[in-house]
Amino acid sequence: MNRKTTTAVIVALAVVLAGALTWGIVENVRQRSYRLRLQAMYERSFFELVGGMDDLEVKLGKLMVSDGAKQDVVLLSEVYRQADGAGRELSALPGAHESMEEVMAFVNRLSEFSGALTQKVARGESISRQDEQQLETLLERCKALNYTVQHLRAEDVTNVSLQAPLARPEEGEDPYAAFANPSTPVPSLIYDGAFSQAARTAPKALGTESVDEDAAREIARSFVGAERVKSVTAEQGVDGEIPCWGVAVDTIDAGVLHVQISKTGGHVLMMMPEYSPGETNHPIEICRQNALDFLKTREYGEMEAAYYQTNFGMITFNFVPVADGVRLYPDLVKVQVSMDTGLVIGLEANNYLRNHVARDLPDDLKTEEEIRSLAVSLKVESVRLALIPKNGQEILCYELRGTSEEEDYLVYLNAQTAQAEDILKVVAQDEGEEVV
Repeated sequence: MNRKTTTAVIVALAVVLAGALTWGIVENVRQRSYRLRLQAMYERSFFELVGGMDDLEVKLGKLMVSDGAKQDVVLLSEVYRQADGAGRELSALPGAHESMEEVMAFVNRLSEFSGALTQKVARGESISRQDEQQLETLLERCKALNYTVQHLRAEDVTNVSLQAPLARPEEGEDPYAAFANPSTPVPSLIYDGAFSQAARTAPKALGTESVDEDAAREIARSFVGAERVKSVTAEQGVDGEIPCWGVAVDTIDAGVLHVQISKTGGHVLMMMPEYSPGETNHPIEICRQNALDFLKTREYGEMEAAYYQTNFGMITFNFVPVADGVRLYPDLVKVQVSMDTGLVIGLEANNYLRNHVARDLPDDLKTEEEIRSLAVSLKVESVRLALIPKNGQEILCYELRGTSEEEDYLVYLNAQTAQAEDILKVVAQDEGEEVV
């Protein structure tokens, strides 16, 4: 090899090395940015959980000394909502699968049981001795979980390594292990109904086909839209009740989208952007239609938009699947649209993948005229059938939307018995429309 050839080879190798070094630096910065954002999300959920668990223990303690039906309803309603909120914060935190399942099971049972008791007391029935025993058991377990949470440091559950790949904590590092495996046996709850283990069903709509990592990357590419994709790479997946492959999709219009593909069935469980858009160039109606078109081309079937929220240049819509004219609220799909480009950049389909199967709905229903006649305090604007989740069950209702005292409400009356199952107030804000 002559001197000129040797020099050329050295120059070429130097260029390749410089390119590889540059790519490594850029990739490291990107990964660090993503992990810092993830850690910030973990820290917010952790501190929300700390405050929420303390409030839960206080409210359950008050229930033990309350002897008035009106006060019972207020306290039980607060326990129901706070336990539901604690469950959401827990689900956003990392943790070993075995212990987190027990922790999540507890807060879900607490939420469902308190919700069922709220309805019971509201109907004029009294809290039985058996109910009191269940509340005492729940209070003891709540104290144990609260003790665990209050003695954690934020870094115990929120720390994300900026060097090592994301992974589930080892059992020895599991902050909830003591709660999940108490030294003293805890009596099992005996409430027979929506609160039972049988009500906690596994995901129903996944299918059975196994999907490998290569197939997951292609599913993610197709789901985002091949025309938008610059590159697709594998990243850390997630465990849990719906194990998923992780895929990073680099797009030409929204940066990197992180997509989770279920290992069973190959469905998109989650898609989230790495960065928020900065501009709001597209109106809400255009974004809503684009989201609806996106779902249609991904074969989600008939969908209707419900509520929405806007933040950081993004708008998140809740879409309700519709079957034979019935709104299926247990199967909600959330879709996030960039108000800068008008394109879909996020999706969450956990409820859809858990619940979206064919149902055998009752047909011995009250007529719409009968239902309208019962809503004497509501100026009814629309009536339609809707399946709603309640205390671990699904109930077919008539959904009445209307106004009272210039406020908007959604009233859900049982389609068979006409009993009121839920009442929600529709709140319009600058950031969107929500129900409380």
